[in-house]
Amino acid sequence: GMRIVVESLGEGCRVLVADDSPFALELIKAILEKAGCVNLSGAGGGREALDLAESAEFDVVLLDVTMPDMNGYEVTRQLRAKNQKPGPVIVMLTGRDIVEVECEARAAGADGVMAKPVDRRRLLALLETLLQERRAA
Repeated sequence: GMRIVVESLGEGCRVLVADDSPFALELIKAILEKAGCVNLSGAGGGREALDLAESAEFDVVLLDVTMPDMNGYEVTRQLRAKNQKPGPVIVMLTGRDIVEVECEARAAGADGVMAKPVDRRRLLALLETLLQERRAA
């Protein structure tokens, strides 16, 4: 159920969301806030996301694939290159064909891919699964 998600995204969970659409960014932040996530940072692009990740550690990073300054794949590669394992759970968000994106996202080091517009229940269920796997690892 959704209750477990609230626990896994609870106070201790640090989440970074990067999307160049202010609307999409606010929507995703609202979904996460409702699920009990209080430690949320937003970035309007890939470079800003990387800068934020330099200065703080995150448990979850949600990245839009298509951002003008630096795409989500490149951000993911750079995050994976500098993080010790296990590093953050990285989920990529896309309005493009999911199958096509999934392949490249996994190659870059992402843990999952989610279609946009983001479905609240699916996003929370995916994050719950990935966070549990991460803790078990």
